[in-house]
Amino acid sequence: MGENATLSPEQNPDKPEGARVQKSGIKKEVEKFISATDSLVATAPLALWAIEAAHRGAYKEYMNFWQTKCVNIREEDKQKVADVPPDLIHEYRVLQRRLDRSSIATKVIANSAIVSLVSEYDSFLGCLLRTFLRRCPELLNASERTLTLKELQGFESIGAARDFIIDKEVETVIRKSHVEQFEWMENRFGVKLRVGLDVLPTFVEVTERRNLLVHCGGIVSSNYLSVCQQRGIDCAETGVGTELTVSRAYLVKAYECLVEIGVKLAHVLWRKLIQEERAEADESLNLLCLDLMLENHNALAKSLLDFATGVLKKWSTEVNRLLFVVNRAQAYKWANQDVICQKILRAEDWSAVDDRLSLGVAILKDDFEAAVTLMRKIGVGPLVPKDSYRQWPIFKQFRKSTEFRSAYKNIFGEDFADVPEQNTITFKLEWNPPSVDGKAQTSNNTPKPN
Repeated sequence: MGENATLSPEQNPDKPEGARVQKSGIKKEVEKFISATDSLVATAPLALWAIEAAHRGAYKEYMNFWQTKCVNIREEDKQKVADVPPDLIHEYRVLQRRLDRSSIATKVIANSAIVSLVSEYDSFLGCLLRTFLRRCPELLNASERTLTLKELQGFESIGAARDFIIDKEVETVIRKSHVEQFEWMENRFGVKLRVGLDVLPTFVEVTERRNLLVHCGGIVSSNYLSVCQQRGIDCAETGVGTELTVSRAYLVKAYECLVEIGVKLAHVLWRKLIQEERAEADESLNLLCLDLMLENHNALAKSLLDFATGVLKKWSTEVNRLLFVVNRAQAYKWANQDVICQKILRAEDWSAVDDRLSLGVAILKDDFEAAVTLMRKIGVGPLVPKDSYRQWPIFKQFRKSTEFRSAYKNIFGEDFADVPEQNTITFKLEWNPPSVDGKAQTSNNTPKPN
C-alpha cells in the first residue's frame, strides 16, 4: 500500500525557495542512487536492441554480397569459403567492418552497463559516508588522520578543516576493495553489516567482474577465481582465460544486487546513527518498495520487505510496521507465491487496524466482497484518495473486477478509467552476448570470402 500522491513543496517551482522542504541528506542520496541505477537498467536494453537491429542489417548485406558477388564457392575444413573479385575487395571490407563493428558494440555496451552500475554504487557509497560523517562528527574521533599547523592555517574555519578530513577519510575507504569497505564500516560505525546478508556473494562477484571488464577485457584471472571461491561462488565451469560476457539476465541480477546492498546499508546506518529520522526512513523504504512493484521488480521488493519486517527491529509507529507487512505480502503475491502471502497475513492480528489496512488485507485474501464493503465505508476522503485506486499496485487485480467498478462508480459518480500500462510500446529486448573472439554468435555460420 502507499501514501497520498501530491506535489511535494520541493518539487513545486512556484514555491519560494526558502519555503521548500529540505529532504534528509540520506533520503536524497538513496533516491539519487535508485534513479541512476534504474535509468541504466531500463535504457541499456534499448541501446542493445538498436545495436542488434543494426547488426542484423549488416549481416543481411554481408550475406547478400557473398551470395551474389563472390566466386569459386567451395568448402574448406568444413567451412564455406569463396573468392572476392579484385574490384570488389573494398566493398567487401566495408561490409565486413560494419558487421564486426555492430558485433563488438554489443559486447562493449553490455560490459559498460555493468561498469556503470558499479560506479554508481561506488559514488553512492562515497556520498552516503560523507553525509553520515557530517551529520555525526563524533565519528571522526576515531580517525587517525592529522593536520599540520600549516594545513590548519589554510582553512577559513574549523568546519572547513572538518570537511577536508571527511573527504580524505572517504577517499581512503573508496579505494579499498568492496569487502574491505564493509570491514571499515563495521569497525567505524559499530554495527554488523554482513550477518544474514545472503546477497553478499553475488555482490562480490559483480564487483570483481567489473574489475575484469575494466582491466582485463572480461578475461578471467586467477585473482577473480580466488576471491569468488572464498565467498562460496561456484566457478567450476569458469577457468583462467575464459571471457565473461553480459546478458540481459545478468544485467538485471547485478542491478537488483547493487540496489539491495545499497538500500540495506543506507537504512541500517540511517536508523542507527540518526534515530530521530526513523519516520522518514520508514516512508522512504516503503515508497521505494511500492515503486519496485510497479516496475515488476518483485524479487527485489521481496528482499527489501523481508529486511524491513525481519532485520529491522524498530519502526516509527506500529502502523508503519503493518504497512511493511502488507506490502511484503503483496510482493509475494505478485511474484506468484500466494501461499507465502497468505502465511504472512495470518501471522498478524488485523482486527484493530484502520480501514485502509483492512482493505489491503481483504484484497490480498481475494475477498472482494469485503473489499467493496470497505471501499464504500471509506468513501471519498484522504484515507484512500481516488487516484490511489489507479496508482497503488495492491489494486491491480481488484480494479479489474466488476465488483470494484460498480463500487467505484457509486462512490465517485464516474466510471473507472484504467491507468495506461507503463510499457505501452513493447520491444523484444533480449540480446545475444558476442562470442569469445568478438564476432557475432552468427559468425560461426558466416561464410568467409578470401
